[in-house]
Amino acid sequence: MERWHNLSKEEVLKALESGPYGLSKEQAGERLNKYGRNESLFRLGLFTNRWLLGGIGLAVLLQLTIIYTPLLQDFFYTVPLGWDDWGGWSW
Repeated sequence: MERWHNLSKEEVLKALESGPYGLSKEQAGERLNKYGRNESLFRLGLFTNRWLLGGIGLAVLLQLTIIYTPLLQDFFYTVPLGWDDWGGWSW
């Protein structure tokens, strides 16, 4: 991959992979927000829907596996993200 706007290959890959992970975080938050139709999540209780929490946990686990497993990094063209990369869109 050639340099794009004076960015290295690793910087471009970090930028490209941060977008989908940020969107998945937003989708998880949206689903938690719409969990109860007439009552807030805090009134219903965060742990009342274990399937929803399990699905969110599984999605996070799969994302971390893709990011930090060397074999999957080659397959999905990802690079490991550092703490400063996670800071912009962490929970």
